[in-house]
Amino acid sequence: MHDSPAGDPEQVAGWLGAMPEERFRVVVADDAHNRLDGEAAAGLRHPKVRHRWLAMIRILLTDVNTQLAGKQGDRSPDTEVWRTRALHWQGRLLTRRAEVRRLLQPGPGDREASLAARRARGEAGEVAVARLIDAHRAEFNGYLAEELELQTLPGGS
Repeated sequence: MHDSPAGDPEQVAGWLGAMPEERFRVVVADDAHNRLDGEAAAGLRHPKVRHRWLAMIRILLTDVNTQLAGKQGDRSPDTEVWRTRALHWQGRLLTRRAEVRRLLQPGPGDREASLAARRARGEAGEVAVARLIDAHRAEFNGYLAEELELQTLPGGS
């Protein structure tokens, strides 16, 4: 229905990520109505697309909530039919919002992987600083002496 690229989930995620806002809005709405093909639906759930998906769901919820608030006092039969459909739509969006929020929660291994990556970046930074100091030792010693003097600490190099 939306001409999604066949096959590779990374390609589908890229296609969804680059999609213009209005077209993405239609894709998210079609997903909430269960009218989206399997590859595109899976693409919305890809880690690279989840935040955009959640943001669009929030926009759609704001839109329907604003409309509901605008017709709050109207009890005409036509508005009651509209309200029933709008509340059903709101419920579908809330279901999708809960789904994407669950998908965005870190899994049991995610915390360990994040901490390991942070440690690796810290170690790489320390090595880079040491290499920079070694490459510019005289300049570093001068800066260090200035800072120590400003702090009125004895020292220097």
